Amino acid sequence: MVQPANPEYTGPISANGTQEVGHEGEAAVQPANPDYTGKLEAKGTQESGHEGEALVQPTNPEYTGKLEAKGTQESGHEGEAAVQPENPVHTPVVGSVTETETQAIDYPIEVITDDSKYVDEEVVEQEGQKGSQEIQKIYQTIDGVKVGEPTIVSGKVIEVPQPRKLRRGSKPLDGTTTEESIVELPFKEIVQEDDSLEKGTLKVVQEGQKGQNKITKVYKTYKGNKTSEAPTVTETVLVPVQDRIVHKGTKVSEKPLLTLTQIDKDDLGRSAKLSYNLTNPGSAAITTIKAVLKQNGQIVQTLDIPSTTLTADLTNLDYYKPYTLTTTMTYDRGNGEENQVLADQTLQLDLKKVELKDFARTDLIKYDNQTEVDETRLAAVPQDLTNYYLKMTSADQKTTYLAVKAIEETTVDGKAVYKVTAAADNLVQRDAQNHFAQTYSYYIEKPQASQANVYYDFAELVNAIQANPSGEFRLGQSMSARHVVPNGKSYITTEFTGKLLSDGDKRYAIYDLEHPLFNVINGGTIKNINFENVDINRSGQNQIATVGFNLKIKV
Repeated sequence: MVQPANPEYTGPISANGTQEVGHEGEAAVQPANPDYTGKLEAKGTQESGHEGEALVQPTNPEYTGKLEAKGTQESGHEGEAAVQPENPVHTPVVGSVTETETQAIDYPIEVITDDSKYVDEEVVEQEGQKGSQEIQKIYQTIDGVKVGEPTIVSGKVIEVPQPRKLRRGSKPLDGTTTEESIVELPFKEIVQEDDSLEKGTLKVVQEGQKGQNKITKVYKTYKGNKTSEAPTVTETVLVPVQDRIVHKGTKVSEKPLLTLTQIDKDDLGRSAKLSYNLTNPGSAAITTIKAVLKQNGQIVQTLDIPSTTLTADLTNLDYYKPYTLTTTMTYDRGNGEENQVLADQTLQLDLKKVELKDFARTDLIKYDNQTEVDETRLAAVPQDLTNYYLKMTSADQKTTYLAVKAIEETTVDGKAVYKVTAAADNLVQRDAQNHFAQTYSYYIEKPQASQANVYYDFAELVNAIQANPSGEFRLGQSMSARHVVPNGKSYITTEFTGKLLSDGDKRYAIYDLEHPLFNVINGGTIKNINFENVDINRSGQNQIATVGFNLKIKV
């Protein structure tokens, strides 16, 4: 059975909803499609549920009768002419149908890479949430029947999906860690024999130097922790080790020879200087040189003699007592220590000097035209000291003369003085430390000029009173009358009517008067003054007094 072909469809075909890429889901309003002018046909069955399948008819039952047919066999029309009526023309209706549904939108997954975490570490920072949107499906229909697959048009988004955020580590699980350390390496000392050096002599030919190595250990790690696997170790030389090389002499040297060349005695210093000479051709090692001083078999001093200077000083020796000096040198030529003992020397200090002491008076004098002139009252340092002497007078009036070697200005106990230094052979002076000196020193106080009727020098005081006996005069310090020449039988010959006092609340003294101070005192005042060490020895004079011959009015 053959179905007649369907008539061609010449009507308009339309589709609802947009299919434009990038605009899915927008309102399904599209421009009108152009008119379809092609041939419309349908193949296969259109039976609901079997559209498109092959048109198969069921098999007829097998006929066993006589086969002959004349005309139509239609019931009630058997034998009639086989003429069929013309089928009616069918015009199909083409359309579309739109179905709307809500569809879920999957949430996206955002991965945040974190290089501080390992690759197997993942943290959900935000859970995802699905969204939803409205979907339109547009089907094409023919005669009201949906034909083919629908056109899907995305509609509006109802709920925006929220992403699922993951923080995922990027650090590898397996890694390494490195440890470095500096190791100090000791040097060795290598001793080498040298027959060019004296036996026992050591000579460093190369100094030792410690070395340094850098040790690098690389460990395998899992998630930052060391594994049990042994590390890889490398060693780098930073400073190479340098051994200390010492040459040891094997040559046997000659013996050294020590001699005592001189003993310089210092009688005044109660000391002696020892001088030695050392001959050492074989450069033997000198261990010690000792000088031992004995008195009556008892050791009183032991001195170490430096091999560099070969000198030493014996001190605090007693006069007129014999000493025995023994010197021993210990040396080593490489065969062990050996000794050289010098012959004993006898030492004794005999002081052959005259000590200057217990003199009652000392004067500085100058010989001028064979005449002795007293120069004790110095006003300046003389340029020529040729004829200057110190005249020293003992208590029994014996005199000693010492030639002056020097005069200089200096200060003693805060006072300006002239220091006179004299010397003579075999004469000595004991100083404050009980030591002897071959010079004799004598100090003369330097005159200080008067100020406002205050006097510091006896000669200036005498001259002032002699010129103005009625004035007022004050002593600025204690003073000596020695070496001042009187104006007559007394120092002051004019009649004194003035005042003689000590300055302020002090009480000063006038020393060493050899004549009376005044001749006549008439109503004068003498107060707060001491007269000390008066030595008036004038034989043949019947009137001798310390202050004055004639006191008309005693005060």
